[in-house]
Amino acid sequence: MPKESSPGWVRSVITIPIPAASLVGTGLLPVLTSWVPGFKFRIESMSFVTQTALAGVGGTQEFVARKGGATGTAIVACNALIANTAVGAFDKTAVAAADRDDAYFRSDTDTLTINRTASGTVFTAGDGYLLLNIMVRAQAAL
Repeated sequence: MPKESSPGWVRSVITIPIPAASLVGTGLLPVLTSWVPGFKFRIESMSFVTQTALAGVGGTQEFVARKGGATGTAIVACNALIANTAVGAFDKTAVAAADRDDAYFRSDTDTLTINRTASGTVFTAGDGYLLLNIMVRAQAAL
């Protein structure tokens, strides 16, 4: 990996589709499993954005981004809430100040995992996207 070239940060978004099947049920469900991005970055926030209106009485699901595997360090959790009943509605959760150090992926070999937790209540319809806002330092040319 090239050396970081400046103190500035560049913000990017990683988009992960969440199909309707991922919102059905209440068990643990892997969304992204031990992905190795191959570059250093810091997670700033995670959002769930509704593409097809969510439906279901009291439906809630929580998605958790972790550094490492399914039992790795939890960085940020984001809820897909029944309040997201309109297309484009979203829930955004910033990384807490106490978790910012954990949210920094310092090695090219660090892994990122996102799971739907084994909790909540079931949606009967709807889907959307998880948006993972990351910050990356500019890198020197090779």
